[in-house]
Amino acid sequence: MIYTAADLQNLGSTIVAPDFIWEGLIPEKSKMVLLHGPGGSGKSSLIWSLFNAVEQGKPFLGLNTKATKTLIISTDMSIFELFLRWRSGFKPSFTMAVQPPFDLIDPAFVNSKTYTEIKAYVKDNGIGLIGIDTIGKVHARDGNKEDTVAEVYNRLQNWFPDITTVGNFHNKKSLRDDKGNAIVTEDDFKGNRKWVDDAVVQLGMKTVNKSAFHSRLSHYKSQVAALIDPIDIFINSRGEAELWNDNQNMVAIQQWGSLVASMPPSTKVKDLIDEYMRRHNVSEATAKRHKSAWTKATQSTP
Repeated sequence: MIYTAADLQNLGSTIVAPDFIWEGLIPEKSKMVLLHGPGGSGKSSLIWSLFNAVEQGKPFLGLNTKATKTLIISTDMSIFELFLRWRSGFKPSFTMAVQPPFDLIDPAFVNSKTYTEIKAYVKDNGIGLIGIDTIGKVHARDGNKEDTVAEVYNRLQNWFPDITTVGNFHNKKSLRDDKGNAIVTEDDFKGNRKWVDDAVVQLGMKTVNKSAFHSRLSHYKSQVAALIDPIDIFINSRGEAELWNDNQNMVAIQQWGSLVASMPPSTKVKDLIDEYMRRHNVSEATAKRHKSAWTKATQSTP
């Protein structure tokens, strides 16, 4: 389409703002939204909690959502691992396809049961938001090659046309320059930059001060909206992501401290974790996060 000078000078009166599934962050009927960060920063918890909120059209982290049918394709955790993560009280409202890793770049994949079943489910149920957890396990190629990135994004778009996809990308090893030095970027993305360049939106998560509960979501890029300020997140005892709250952090620290005070000094760490899980009906991962927070707090106390 050709725009005249007059058109370009009056874009404010002609441009139609996109609709958002998650206010300002995730557009409707878009392409890839890239969510990246190191392991343990709460990316999966964020996706689960976000998709729960979207299914119900409820605000999430202080931002509105549009009620939308969702599907998460999980290749990173088995159904038993999910059970262990969720048994502390997390109640999913979304649908999930739990799959072993697959290679969507393989030409034969379009004839596979995984492809056809998921495609049919998405169409028949009016799915409008899809989560991929994780991007690294839906292809079997070198993720640091630009051709791989282009193929993965293209195949996902063909599989789910006009449906926004949120891809969970684990930061692992940094790319290196010709001299072997790690390439450090402001957004701390570790991988081929084409993953970022070809995404419509880039979101990054990091832990704050190595906290077991405190993470920060940053809005690094958007092709359809102004960037919003970083959001501080608390990962609660049910494994849900919610707005950061200092009081909740202190409750977790106090609960672990009470446990330690009530047990013999010789109690093994494993037994402490098991007892904490029993007392508070939380998962092992949550118990370990609470222990880590208590340890950090007591070590930093003069």
